[in-house]
Amino acid sequence: MYSQQNNVVGCSIEDVRAEIDHAYRDMRDYHTMRPDEVMHSCSKHSARLSELRTRIRRIEDFQRQWEPIRIKELEPVLSDLQYQYTIASRLHSVMEFDWRMETGGV
Repeated sequence: MYSQQNNVVGCSIEDVRAEIDHAYRDMRDYHTMRPDEVMHSCSKHSARLSELRTRIRRIEDFQRQWEPIRIKELEPVLSDLQYQYTIASRLHSVMEFDWRMETGGV
């Protein structure tokens, strides 16, 4: 049941979970990345997972096994990505301000 591909979603529940796990694996390295790299990674994962969320919403009323995947797994990772993006954006702004202060460009 979890490995069966759904034509509307375009993948199986296992595939969706693998994409979620990939996003969290990338998040583990965010502390070693530049803020712009973190923002790029967050945007990439958010776009794909948001697409999956929309596709799952289209079928979850008829195929109920998908609803908990969206609610308990997709929604939390999208919130975490948004939070990480916000942090990276603030760090990027601080770095830009520091650079302007050093170069006299303020």
